[in-house]
Amino acid sequence: MPRLIVFGDIHGDITTMYEHVDSYERRTGLTIDGVVQVGDFGVYPSGTEWNYFWDGERTAPKPTLAIMGNHEDPDAVNQWIAQPHRVENIKLLLDGRIENFLGVRVGGVWGNYSPISYKNPDRVFENRCSGASHRIAMHINRYSVENLLEQEGPIDLLITHDSARITFPSYFGPMDPVIGEILGLAGREEMTQAKGCPGFDQLLRKFKPKHYMFGHLHAAETLRVGATEATMLQCIQYTKNNDCFKVIEL
Repeated sequence: MPRLIVFGDIHGDITTMYEHVDSYERRTGLTIDGVVQVGDFGVYPSGTEWNYFWDGERTAPKPTLAIMGNHEDPDAVNQWIAQPHRVENIKLLLDGRIENFLGVRVGGVWGNYSPISYKNPDRVFENRCSGASHRIAMHINRYSVENLLEQEGPIDLLITHDSARITFPSYFGPMDPVIGEILGLAGREEMTQAKGCPGFDQLLRKFKPKHYMFGHLHAAETLRVGATEATMLQCIQYTKNNDCFKVIEL
């Protein structure tokens, strides 16, 4: 039975993430078998620790599985997709796919929710290929959600970067326009509608995973959606009481 530790946004602080793993093991006496990360890993050609791992100067101490969030460089991500085995001990879970990770079936979807892009998924696909708009490129691609919905279950752990609509915190107020611009959202109406992805609700209804985890919102909360324990993970830079990660056994 593998013991996994799942992290929220790390924004390039990869070493800090593994320091949390080491601290947990020393504090509890329990061994972590693998690390899962829910996007905003910080995959950029420069400016984050990703370069050290990409160039082989550093090696992940634990098997690691990650999806992409909205703070990633699409060109650097495409390089990783083209060379999937280059980074030792860190595997990219492709968008809208299921991966058998240490015996655990993990399904994942990248990016943040934009109602406009969700209606026009070719917009996302084109920008991921061209890199013309990094923000639009890292929006949720509806085709990826539909692809995952077509897969055979089960899924033990569902990870997405943004929230499902059903798990989006009710206490979140209106979006700051500055944040909306950073997320690549177009205007007040879209910012008002961008409160969780409805396609993720479909994934939860179909697969009923034991665990669902996401980040993006820089907050922490746990609730139940039917048989699923849903956990919103804090980002590593703002963590309090280690709420940037959760340990599960599956």
